[in-house]
Amino acid sequence: MKILFVFLFIFQTVYAQSGRIQGQITESEHNFNLKDVIINLQYNEISTLSSKSGFFQLKDVPYDTYYIVFSKKGYYSLV
Repeated sequence: MKILFVFLFIFQTVYAQSGRIQGQITESEHNFNLKDVIINLQYNEISTLSSKSGFFQLKDVPYDTYYIVFSKKGYYSLV
């Protein structure tokens, strides 16, 4: 099994009640971008897929503490 490598950026406006989580997913062994990775906030219904270039963005994320789950067939899931 291969392991995902994730660049993660979290943005939140000081006065807002929600924020944005975005990043890029790269295969760690050969350093190429991964598409169609499922990004899910655990115990929440917010999720998305990574693009062809490995980028993803979760918008309007309510302010809280989350476990972010990254999963793709053929790879170990990353929390």
